[in-house]
Amino acid sequence: MASSVVRSQYPEVRARAVLDAELEAARVLADAHAEAERVRRAAEEEYETWRAQAQRHGEEQASSDARAAQLAALSREQQALRALRDGTVPLVVQATHKLVRGAFEQHPEIVREVVLEAMRHLRLATTLELEVHPDDVAYVNGLRGLERPLVVRTADDLLRGECRVLSDVGSVDARFSTQLEALATALQTALRGASEAGASTRDTRPPSGPTERADSGEAEA
Repeated sequence: MASSVVRSQYPEVRARAVLDAELEAARVLADAHAEAERVRRAAEEEYETWRAQAQRHGEEQASSDARAAQLAALSREQQALRALRDGTVPLVVQATHKLVRGAFEQHPEIVREVVLEAMRHLRLATTLELEVHPDDVAYVNGLRGLERPLVVRTADDLLRGECRVLSDVGSVDARFSTQLEALATALQTALRGASEAGASTRDTRPPSGPTERADSGEAEA
């Protein structure tokens, strides 16, 4: 889950930022499920009304209208979920970004934990190059005494609290944008799954007509 990625990169910020983001994401998913259920029930009621009319009158047009009503209801359900997904995910990501940025502005020393966590992913590296925001250099200079050689450089494209670690075996990108993209992808996937799950529970078969009732011995006289 993307939230676990964010949490691992910023362990000291979890209580203030990531946990709030996870709660907001859970609320978004709950709203999506509730909206899908509401639209589904409304669509089923509308569909059953048309189907009852088709069965009562045995009219081909009524049966066709029932089918059209069902398809229209399915389309409305998908549109509602899509609008919810497209509207709320950016808000969650934006709120998370704001919370994390605020935490690092108030406690800039946290960047040390970010760097150490990033370096743990490169245990097999023999050389390390660390890139941080110019104002964060003072907080990471003390890390030079590690067993492995560490070269610290500044990077103007990084924000306070962000870092990149380069090595002879690979690199770790601990920018906020990278983590938030993963969070957004996870939320989009979860909401899309909720939409598909709702659609898969629908009965899209056409309503039964008079012929089927006659075969079952229940045709009206």
